[in-house]
Amino acid sequence: MRLIYRICLGLLLSFRFLTKAGYRSEIFYGSKYAGDYHQRASFTTMNRYPGLFSICKDFFNDKPTLRILSFGCSTGEEVESLSHYFPEAEILGTDINKRSLRVARSRYGNRQKHFVHSLSAEFNETGNFDIVFCCAVLQSTANRTTADNQVSDWPFHQFESAIVSLDQKLSDGGLLVIDHCDFRFTDTCVAAKYEALPVEHNPITRDRPTYNTLNQKISDLSENDRVFVKRTKQD
Repeated sequence: MRLIYRICLGLLLSFRFLTKAGYRSEIFYGSKYAGDYHQRASFTTMNRYPGLFSICKDFFNDKPTLRILSFGCSTGEEVESLSHYFPEAEILGTDINKRSLRVARSRYGNRQKHFVHSLSAEFNETGNFDIVFCCAVLQSTANRTTADNQVSDWPFHQFESAIVSLDQKLSDGGLLVIDHCDFRFTDTCVAAKYEALPVEHNPITRDRPTYNTLNQKISDLSENDRVFVKRTKQD
């Protein structure tokens, strides 16, 4: 039975590889940029996080002209959704999957919505964003399906490194929005610069494991705030 299962699974994955361009791109770029890849799946939908988007819109209600970063934008639906919440904002989407970026540019690119590769010099030089969105990016499916209580892929130091990079691109007083992570933002070295935004629906409990800085599972649930304000130097 196990042999039959493996044969069927192999046939299914082979069929997907031959017929799904998006799946092929996940395999190809996941291999090419293995050391820098976060979440490999490129799945996304329009208006995927309406609660988070609304929290940020209310926070910046008196400042319509914003600079927003969608980190791990996939094929651009998050950028397009954000443009409806923030119609006057300049929004930058970045991803490591070049096929996803081509699709995003063709569907949604214009003078207010730009898309660049996450390892490009152009992205490296950007900064001073008012909001950074990083949702369902800093995670690995392998971690959540491991048979033991240890991280099997994408450990804490990679999570923290990504958070530090995003922190450097966010202006003081800006919002860092993170969700669906394997680790806790509050365990990172930059967490002391932030405070959780005290609004309803910010904290959430999810049925997914949480790991500590030693890559050990500490809970079968994640209980985290998702929107954090970066303190100003005066604070």
